[in-house]
Amino acid sequence: MHSEHSHSGIGHRPAKLSGGSHPPFADWSSTPYQPDDFPPRSDLGAYLHARFKALCAAVEGRFEITHTKTAINGLTDTATGWWLEADGQQYGPYDEILLAQGQPATSPDPQRARWAAYAADHKLTLTSAYPANGLLQAARDWQGKTVAIRGLGLSTLDVVRLLTWGLGGQFEDGKYSPLVANHTGSCPFRLMACRLQPSRQRGRLMASMTLLPKKPAPSWRR
Repeated sequence: MHSEHSHSGIGHRPAKLSGGSHPPFADWSSTPYQPDDFPPRSDLGAYLHARFKALCAAVEGRFEITHTKTAINGLTDTATGWWLEADGQQYGPYDEILLAQGQPATSPDPQRARWAAYAADHKLTLTSAYPANGLLQAARDWQGKTVAIRGLGLSTLDVVRLLTWGLGGQFEDGKYSPLVANHTGSCPFRLMACRLQPSRQRGRLMASMTLLPKKPAPSWRR
């Protein structure tokens, strides 16, 4: 993400990186992915690493690239450029800032702390959806057990995929065929530990949206 050193915040124009030639991912990868495929992160990571090495080689002798492995916890725009802050140290100034955050770290809420204590007392397993490798490793010991999943957001799709396809199950002809080692079933629930179910207001809400017999459908104009 780019900035013209204005104080209105970080802009949204992609930074321009020049130098060297590197094939696009579809040509670089040895796996013939289809347009709707989701390449594994290991393959994408290898490509990004190769692209970074190619960029470093292309600009060698023209400017220096420094790779600092640390967590940045502050960003300041000054008259001389952008400054990065990390554990009391500053890095900069920089003309271009590219933000490429991964899964942000979160602090456990009080409810999760109570659940962790309950799970420990009753010899149950409480784990997070990410990292996925950790969840998949834990799920290999869940044969014959029911798995409760808090929430029904996008992360739930990752969890269900790991608990089915990730454990060797197959989807054929619209049906799922589990392995013997799969868990018995999954039960998504809400934040307050209640099973997901239609809202009591759903029927009344849907009824209010039903067109009357003689009422014409609305026409929309642009």
